[in-house]
Amino acid sequence: MRLIKRSLTQRHEGTKGRGNHRVTRSNTETDAEIKKRIWYCLVLALAASILLFSCDTNNKEPGVLHGIWESDIGDYYNIDLVKDKIEYGGFDEYDFKGDIHEVVEFTGSSGIIFFEYTYKGSYYVTAADGEFSGIYFMNLTSSTVEFSNPYDPVTMESPTAVSLSAAKAKFTKNNLQDYFGMTGAYKINK
Repeated sequence: MRLIKRSLTQRHEGTKGRGNHRVTRSNTETDAEIKKRIWYCLVLALAASILLFSCDTNNKEPGVLHGIWESDIGDYYNIDLVKDKIEYGGFDEYDFKGDIHEVVEFTGSSGIIFFEYTYKGSYYVTAADGEFSGIYFMNLTSSTVEFSNPYDPVTMESPTAVSLSAAKAKFTKNNLQDYFGMTGAYKINK
């Protein structure tokens, strides 16, 4: 028992622990190092949490395409890339709204806005195979753009797809002439 007690109360630094003396070394240096490491960890954790929680994941840079685009005849496209919404209006029965799922750019000034319909005017006819579609844009500048809704000259409907991936397969850069014929000129009216 005495041997166990001695081994628990002695600190062996360079001695073999002979004799009945007790080695008392101050642990202030070790304690200071531990406190310093804890302090650094707390500061690091605080900095990481500030960086992490200060990031707003919904804060998107909208870009040039974002805004309300109006034509000379009164129709418009309202493209909200922050809320991922698209709206076409001005001809009541042909109006539509949708949720933007993706914008695929072919160049810096052309591409397709892929969306899912959330509303269609009473005369706006779409194919019955889905609710996903795309709007082609070209010649985009900070103040002007040309838009084209997809159109099937055979069925006289706006073609749609059952999913985003199907819409992206249907409306591509290589088949623009099949679905996007006539474009309209629009000016920004933020």
